[in-house]
This record gives sequence, C-alpha cells and structure tokens, in this order.
Amino acid sequence: MSADPAVAIPRRVPKPWGEELIWALTDRYCGKVITIETGRRLSLQYHEYKDEAIYVTRGRLRLLLENDRGQDEVRELGPGEGAHVPVGRRHRYEAIERVSSSRSRPPSSTTSSKSRTTSDGRGPRLRKAAQRSDEVPLT
Repeated sequence: MSADPAVAIPRRVPKPWGEELIWALTDRYCGKVITIETGRRLSLQYHEYKDEAIYVTRGRLRLLLENDRGQDEVRELGPGEGAHVPVGRRHRYEAIERVSSSRSRPPSSTTSSKSRTTSDGRGPRLRKAAQRSDEVPLT
C-alpha cells in the first residue's frame, strides 16, 4: 500500500505534540491516526494544493479554521465529530484533552502538495523543496 515499498506501514512517527500512526500511504493519499497530548497543538498552517479531513475518535480537539470571509473561527470537536479543511484555509489543531483522530489527505511527499506554517505571522521563510516534509514555515 505504500507509495515507497521501502517504507513500512503501519509506522509510528513521534512529533513534538504527540505522534502520527501512518496506516495508509499511496501516491494519492495518506491515512493517519494522530494523537495530540493535552495542551499541545500543531502549527498554524494552510495547504496550497490539498485539502484534508479529520475525525475525532477520543478526547477533545480545538479546531481553528479560516472561514469563507477569511476570518478565523474556533470550534470544539469531540468523539464522533469531524471537519473538512479546504485547500488554502488556515487551520490549527489543539488538544483540550488528549485526543486521537483520523486524518486523511494527499501524501506529504508529493511535490505539488506543500503547506505553509506560522507561529507568529511575521512572513514567509521557505524551506528547500527537496525536504520530505510538505510544510513551509512562515515566521
């Protein structure tokens, strides 16, 4: 199922905010279970070429998501709730309490699917496109 036969699936990837369990990886999509520890959050980001869907299976998640008017809205998601993050929308996931969720989107390794991230909103700083990660930080 992996886009790269050398990559073991499923596999756990430790992150500063928790971990990802990658359970599906093809040239068209990546399926993950993400666990975010209480009080931790992912970077504020948007994706230039991909959308994603998230479904909460355990815990409580705070989702910051840019609306159609370009304003950030915050909502809470609990078990059995999900959300769609359209292409180009700013978003961030934060655990109110330890959360596990499934996330599906195009794989990060595709060259046309890059993201931009920000921690303080001061402006873009691009990473080399050859990096495995699709996130391009805005600092």
